[in-house]
Amino acid sequence: MRVNNDNAFDVKVRNVRASVVIAGRYPLPQLQYNPDQWLGAGQTTIVRVPMVLPWPLVAPLMATTLGSDRISYNVRGLVDVTAVRMLGIEKNDYAIDEEGSVSRAQLVVAAARGVFTRPGAR
Repeated sequence: MRVNNDNAFDVKVRNVRASVVIAGRYPLPQLQYNPDQWLGAGQTTIVRVPMVLPWPLVAPLMATTLGSDRISYNVRGLVDVTAVRMLGIEKNDYAIDEEGSVSRAQLVVAAARGVFTRPGAR
């Protein structure tokens, strides 16, 4: 996920607790993780987000988004952040409500990988 830090100071993302809805209609399992990553002042930073897309959701999602090359998502929740590396000012429960999209092709490739790497699969 690309995260823009429009502030004039660095911000560290510590804890994330969020809900994700993909394609405007499919809620994903609750997201809770600790990226522990600094976002540079005035920069866009890639933050890896470990999302789980339940296998039974893949077919309906692919059918719903058949005419599009991008699949939209919304992330809404709370983030704990630390501002300014030197001062370490912390703010917990900072609300986020962000929109984004992922390439449909990327999702198809990821789903195909899941077919071959599911536990117990040979």
